[in-house]
Amino acid sequence: MERKIELTYARAIFCITIVIVHCLTGLVNDPHITSFEKISFSFVQVILLFATPCFIILSEILLGMRYSNSIPKNFLLKRMKFILIPYVLFGLFVTFKLFLGDGSNKSFLDIFISIVIKGNFFGWFVIVIFQFYILHRLFYKLLSKANPAFVLITTFIISFAHSYLMYYSTSYLEFWGFYPLFNRTIILYWLFYFVVGFYFGKYYDTVIQFLKRHLIWLILIWILAILYMAFNFFYLGVYLNESNRFDLVLFSAVSFVFIVYFSKLLAKFNLVFIFLISEISFFIYLSHQIIVDAISRSLASFVTLPIPFLIINTIFTLGFCIGLAVILSFIPYVRMIVGRNTLHPMVINNYKHHS
Repeated sequence: MERKIELTYARAIFCITIVIVHCLTGLVNDPHITSFEKISFSFVQVILLFATPCFIILSEILLGMRYSNSIPKNFLLKRMKFILIPYVLFGLFVTFKLFLGDGSNKSFLDIFISIVIKGNFFGWFVIVIFQFYILHRLFYKLLSKANPAFVLITTFIISFAHSYLMYYSTSYLEFWGFYPLFNRTIILYWLFYFVVGFYFGKYYDTVIQFLKRHLIWLILIWILAILYMAFNFFYLGVYLNESNRFDLVLFSAVSFVFIVYFSKLLAKFNLVFIFLISEISFFIYLSHQIIVDAISRSLASFVTLPIPFLIINTIFTLGFCIGLAVILSFIPYVRMIVGRNTLHPMVINNYKHHS
């Protein structure tokens, strides 16, 4: 399969955006900013929440490109190695952190079950991605034969309705009490994103050409989606700061298409920094929330200057994540925590002796 550089760029953009989202948390929670700044940056944060759904869509778009007609025998096993091992290791770190914390009154096993088994921590998105792998394995033949428009509309209704009811309906929320994992991993939230990724990947070039011809209509839909979010946020008081908001479903899908299109233009430039971010994006997603809290506290004196605070916080967080990834990638048996990347072979090949 021909490498799509724009998807590499898009992955980095999603990664940087989600780091900005969590850097904004330190800003909006600080008591020294004004009410206007708090509400403004909170809404910006809500808009930027599209990054996590887009990152999840990207995991499926790559499968749609490669495996829409056939599946290799080791399909699930290979992906377990590269996403579940880092997930478990980060989950163990959070488990020990909570267990050793001063306020902990739970046993290690209880915390482990809540964090690692149920996914009740920032690594929950890995469970969603793995569910995408299972869905792809089970339904790729059916989706290839089905009418894409029908499947997209149906799954959009399902995902939107589920997200809406989980927010507004107490009885519906209580109904899902049987679900054993963290409720944000319920696949109905993400079903539409799975289908978008599958068909975008399978018909990639066709979708890009369609986008070029109908760009103005997609821009209109994107603007209307933002206005709908603004109405919910400012008028109805829907302040939910999670990527499973009901009004993010359409907005995230359209944003994904736009960013891929923008990345296709950006890919004309050889931006090495973007390549590096993309290469270790999975590790940055898992590690940055451990790091950003400490950096936000250390930069508290800058909070009265919101924009410099946000820029410095984002740069420091990314820099710390990148440095940590480089170090860990060269430690035997530990480098698997960084996920699948080429940092180690890249440096080894650069410095190996040539006979």
